[in-house]
Amino acid sequence: MKILRITAMPGNAAKFRKIYKLHKKPFTEQVNAMQAENLMLPGGWASEMTARGFEVMDVLYPDVGLLCRWARENGYNNLAVTADSFEILKRMVADFKPDVIFIYAGALFHITRALREELRLVAGEGTGREILIVGFWGDELCDRLYKYGSYFGDLDFVFVSSEPYKNLFHAIGIPSRDIGNSFDASIKFKPAPKKDIDVLFCGTTGFGIPEHLNRYHILKKIIPQINIKIYGNDRGNRRQQFKIAILKAGMLIPSVLWRVASKCRVGRFLFRRAPRIGDYYINAKLTGVGPWSLLDRSQHPAIGIFDFEKPLSKLFPRRFSQPLVKNSDYLNLLSRARIVLNIHR
Repeated sequence: MKILRITAMPGNAAKFRKIYKLHKKPFTEQVNAMQAENLMLPGGWASEMTARGFEVMDVLYPDVGLLCRWARENGYNNLAVTADSFEILKRMVADFKPDVIFIYAGALFHITRALREELRLVAGEGTGREILIVGFWGDELCDRLYKYGSYFGDLDFVFVSSEPYKNLFHAIGIPSRDIGNSFDASIKFKPAPKKDIDVLFCGTTGFGIPEHLNRYHILKKIIPQINIKIYGNDRGNRRQQFKIAILKAGMLIPSVLWRVASKCRVGRFLFRRAPRIGDYYINAKLTGVGPWSLLDRSQHPAIGIFDFEKPLSKLFPRRFSQPLVKNSDYLNLLSRARIVLNIHR
């Protein structure tokens, strides 16, 4: 049985690629390096499944450098030139012909339901086989933007990180199994000699991300109350306010927003894509060029505005450190902590 697993590209991927000079390395060596340092989370998954007799292909998405390397090595130079991540992924699926497409955690944000349906068609084309699309879910959907039933309704099975999620998926008619979260025992690291961090949080703070709006507010509330150390991704925006607007494709845009968006060279992008998107939605996010800019983010079922204050790294600079590049360093960091904080909601 063939399994294609898609994992989400983490925020430290660009630094990792630069440090390890991955742009010079073949596709397989890049994958091996990312597995060894757990960028493909968990890094030991593919080797464990291979040992059990499965043929596995691991992909970090949307890592353009990795995907374009695969395209060039397999004779798809035109795809490498255009560097369209999803088009390359579809070609991978067509060539590998997986029996199962396993979309892991945050990759389900990148591979939306419409894209998953495309992959299912590509994988099964001309084979007559029934392709399974399976997910692992431990993140959260912002309930002001998504509904679990409509977003995940195409999945054949979902592994989940907790009992509440198992119950949720059962309620909407999707088979699931609670397997929890885990650390990858294949990663080698040196444990710290003592616990010198009272409370530790690693990861995205939620600033500017609707899916993690609650996380942002929870951290903002508890940081002044406890002795916490944060190694986090926190958008380094200098502006006081950060707003996200969910705009229906084709709807009228205020002229002040349009002027700023045009300067970001994305206004043309909006109009080029809008006819194809139809009833989908456009996500507007601040990028530092102005108070607004426009990015494609299909299938938002609601229109709304979400307000954030300053990044937490600006509000509490003494509590923050830059994200680490090597995941083995993260494990060493975790071994220093008395309490590791895990916030989804």
